[in-house]
Amino acid sequence: MEEAPKSEKKKLASEEARSFEGNAWPPLPNDIESIDKGESALRERLHKDTSLNEDDVDTICLAFREVLINAIVHGNLGLQGENVSTERILEERKELRESDQPEKYVTVRLEVTKEVIRIIVKDEGAGFDWRNLPDPADSENILKTAGRGIFLAHTYFDSVDFNEKGNEVTMIKNLHPESGEKT
Repeated sequence: MEEAPKSEKKKLASEEARSFEGNAWPPLPNDIESIDKGESALRERLHKDTSLNEDDVDTICLAFREVLINAIVHGNLGLQGENVSTERILEERKELRESDQPEKYVTVRLEVTKEVIRIIVKDEGAGFDWRNLPDPADSENILKTAGRGIFLAHTYFDSVDFNEKGNEVTMIKNLHPESGEKT
């Protein structure tokens, strides 16, 4: 699966009518609208190319949404902590736009067939140590509002793998070839 070349990122991301068709989406800017559009596009693709029931589509889209949020908020914007509000995200985006730092984007590549759903999400942030994540089900973390995204991805996908740096995740859901349902 191909990723859009870096030289085209800014041009593609600024186009009003972003196309989410195909396997390599245009780079996504760091905003809530990108998350909503990405989730909606994935939902349409799952309905079109699989025979998953609505509950399975919902769970896959929820996990994908959480991973996109992590890529934008924690990866590209570098915001940490469990109380990251929409206002704080908008403030950080504004500060980055006014600075000399180049805008960072999230890239999404996917493969959706009757046999498999493969989603790769990559941000341009510093990455994180995915080997030492706190367990959100531990009693000390159970009431925290953060730390659920990767947990959901591990719950709903058969395989969740990170690159060494921790700024790219590959999620795979194997489907039953005859029915398009999970195995």
